[in-house]
Amino acid sequence: MSASVPRTIGDTAVKVFKDSAKSLRLLKKVDPRERYVLLFPSSDSAYVGMGFKLLNVPPAEKVFEHASDILKKNLIKLCLSGPKSELLNSMENRHLATFVTSHATLAKLEHERPRTIPLCKAAGGFGVGFVNSLVFGESMSFENALDLVQKQGQAMDRAAEVVPSARVKIRLLPATSKKRICLAAKEHCLSLGIPEEIGICSIAQQKHAHIVEIAGHEEAIKYLETEGERIFKFRWIRRILKTPQAFHSALMKPASDFLSVYLNQRIQEDPSYLREPQTCSVYSSTAGYRLRNVEHIKKDLVQYPCRSILTEQLIHCLFARPKTLAQPNIIVLWDKSLKECLLPVNRRAHEAAELFA
Repeated sequence: MSASVPRTIGDTAVKVFKDSAKSLRLLKKVDPRERYVLLFPSSDSAYVGMGFKLLNVPPAEKVFEHASDILKKNLIKLCLSGPKSELLNSMENRHLATFVTSHATLAKLEHERPRTIPLCKAAGGFGVGFVNSLVFGESMSFENALDLVQKQGQAMDRAAEVVPSARVKIRLLPATSKKRICLAAKEHCLSLGIPEEIGICSIAQQKHAHIVEIAGHEEAIKYLETEGERIFKFRWIRRILKTPQAFHSALMKPASDFLSVYLNQRIQEDPSYLREPQTCSVYSSTAGYRLRNVEHIKKDLVQYPCRSILTEQLIHCLFARPKTLAQPNIIVLWDKSLKECLLPVNRRAHEAAELFA
């Protein structure tokens, strides 16, 4: 039986180090400037107007048409003109719009620069972008991935309706303890009589060393908004309005439970539903490192709604290397904010990155 995916900070750090060390050994044999790394964005990047640059690009339009035929939903209209409430207030629609826009952009890249695709030897997926990387690595078919992305979004939307929740982005002082912040918010919920199992407060995303997103029960987040700057000396705290629910926290456990049953059933019906990556290495932002076998990939997909997004760790895993070793060519698909995430973590990777839209 395959070992479980490590999730402690220490285990993740060891895994990142081992993956980086192996990457360095391989890159000594191949000039990294002859290789490409693809980065797929998360659904946090969705906005009305996404996909505009893909109009009149036949291969990209075919991707939208194919997905729309399967879903019986006009995705290009949803991406280009919304309405905003329909696109951004539904995790199902955000997931679908992001997934299909990324794949349509990939089709445009293949159409305009066909020699680039065979040189893409690694793909990093942030959030739902991990499913894009699985399709690119031929670990899943596009049709199965589209169905999975829809089911993920629907399950997360249902889970978000059970408990009032919210998310905030916080800039911390260097000495601030993230664990202490979350523990204080949980204790506040307990003092209000909120049961421990739903009085959740945890890190939803680690952008870089001093910027984090925290998700949890509405009362926990209100406590941080009113008392955080006084007690913990936040430099600033801002509520996230685009995705206000506590995605990537334990409040999403019902969604993970549903996905576990769904994926087990699909794999039992069709053993080829999910395979080991065939054409490139795939890296997940919820694991923070490369995933190689089916069991680890399945576990990552199941736990995606509950796990925090390890943006900083994944960037380190993909691009940490000595200054004497060149960075690979990096292509960020359509999302400018994802390219900017590279800058505070790895300036050389940011300089090597190209935004393709």
